[in-house]
Amino acid sequence: MTMKLHTKEVNLLSLINEEGSTGLNIEGKNDIKGILQGIEFIKSNINEPEILIYVKFTVLVNITKILVDSKPENIDNTPETLKIFANSSNTDFSDAVTNAATETIKLEGKIGSKIGLNISRFRKISELVLYFTREDAEFIQLNSIQFYGTPGEELFNVEQMKKQNKNKYK
Repeated sequence: MTMKLHTKEVNLLSLINEEGSTGLNIEGKNDIKGILQGIEFIKSNINEPEILIYVKFTVLVNITKILVDSKPENIDNTPETLKIFANSSNTDFSDAVTNAATETIKLEGKIGSKIGLNISRFRKISELVLYFTREDAEFIQLNSIQFYGTPGEELFNVEQMKKQNKNKYK
């Protein structure tokens, strides 16, 4: 069987199982549809500045980037750390705090921008657990989360991507 190699990433929103995706410690509800679509914000319960989000995909995906956004006026309530657990649906708050994540990202200066992930760690993903936290805040707020990559089991042609990026910035 020939494996198709991709050099272009796409927004993976249409491949998220919204009914199977949820959040914990979200004030008022656990529905995350609004932030996946970028049309409504969520915030953690007061005096608990942490949110755990479970994202399920309808097919296997390869994730190359994540975008986390919060409005500039909420800078004091923007999460400072994101821990991502790949294919790990049983992760709870205590696991998220103590266990090693697939990738940990310091979000300072990266809010509102696409953040590159280690491609080799985020291949053939069926679900993600995202743990957002900030120690010095009364609560945290998120306005949007987006994922970029390729659908299915298709792989990236990393060498071709490097060549394209090199030529793009000449």
